[in-house]
Amino acid sequence: MSLKGKVVITLIVVITFYATFNYFILNRLIYPTFSALEEHAAIANLARVEETLKNELQHLSTINKDWAHWDDTYAFALTGDPSYIAANLTNSTLFTLNLNVMLFINTRGELIWGAAIDLVSEQTLPLNTLPVQPLEPDSRLLQHDLQRLDQSGYSGLIATRYGPMLISGQPMLTNEGTGPIAGTMIIGRILNEPVLAAYHDRTKVDFLLTPLSNKPMSAHIQAETMALAASEEPFVLHDAPQTLHASNVLKDVYGAPAFLLHTSTPKDITAIGARTVHAALLALLVAGLIDLIVIWLLLNRFFIHPLALLKNHILAIRAHGVEKAIPLRLQRRDEIGVLSNEFDTMVHELTSTRRQLLDQSFKAGMAETTAGMLHNLRNALVPLTYQLDEMTEACMNAPGTHLEQALDQLAAPEVAAERRVKLADYAKLTTRQLIDLRTELADQLSAA
Repeated sequence: MSLKGKVVITLIVVITFYATFNYFILNRLIYPTFSALEEHAAIANLARVEETLKNELQHLSTINKDWAHWDDTYAFALTGDPSYIAANLTNSTLFTLNLNVMLFINTRGELIWGAAIDLVSEQTLPLNTLPVQPLEPDSRLLQHDLQRLDQSGYSGLIATRYGPMLISGQPMLTNEGTGPIAGTMIIGRILNEPVLAAYHDRTKVDFLLTPLSNKPMSAHIQAETMALAASEEPFVLHDAPQTLHASNVLKDVYGAPAFLLHTSTPKDITAIGARTVHAALLALLVAGLIDLIVIWLLLNRFFIHPLALLKNHILAIRAHGVEKAIPLRLQRRDEIGVLSNEFDTMVHELTSTRRQLLDQSFKAGMAETTAGMLHNLRNALVPLTYQLDEMTEACMNAPGTHLEQALDQLAAPEVAAERRVKLADYAKLTTRQLIDLRTELADQLSAA
């Protein structure tokens, strides 16, 4: 695999690991915090509705206490004075107080006066359709703490055929909150759709308050009730694609489970979290790709491309020889530039050395050839030299050493005739010997 391929694979592996690591961090550490915040918001919404109901009950108790701890009410409970009814219990009383039910009951459980009305339709409701009438003397709604009369009131929820109802019961006492107790005053407000809508506008929470006594009970109410019964927490959460549901069982005024409070919280927080995580992942991915491109360009510019040039330069030298090598001359001052320059220097030195070796080889060949030729020439000249030596020696030993002297004497007139004859014979003999020697030497030279 080429260096370029290895670099690309390495960068892809690094970016993939980087993206996977960030995906793990964002989805396993960051996104769950949004889910936790949403769960807290759902629980807070559930608590907000419960707190609203408690505030309404407290407000109802305050109204009830103002009426029940009043001398006129106390006297009315004891005497049943019609003037109290005419003065205080008019048709507009329940509308003014925003109450659906108002009951005055003596200590024997007998109704002194009572009224129930639908505030929406303004229709009177039969008292016997409400679970607060009739009451036995020992009913929980008529029991009070005799040691703390002014604090012995109660409030809570109760199920009616008209829907859940907030009720408050207070002992009828004097203005000073003293007794003995003349009876119990009970007021109630039915949580119909307009009231629940007002609570919804106040709390900004989408909720349902469902009586557990409804028959038949829907499947989701049964499931949530069973989950609450099995859970150690006072609430239970149910996750849905678009909403997070929180449920809690509310007890009635008797202390028994009576209502299922169900809130629905839009999953806006996790939606924001998901968008945030996706945007972060996208930003990280884009940043990673940009880093990958920048790193690739830098590596290609400063490492891969120069090394590729150097590789091609080496392959060209290998293919065409160092004699035709053209210096690469990379204009760089880093390690790759130094390597390229040193390689060019090495090629130049190698070329020079090779040329010197070729010159030395040529000269050595010429010397060896000359030596061979001289050796052969010497071998050829040895016999000739020997022959010349012999011919020289023959010439040196040739007769006629005194020939010139003899000729001079022959030319002289005073030489005797006998002497002249001998000198002439000597000259002839010597001349013949010299001619024979010349002929012999000529034959030897011709043979050589």
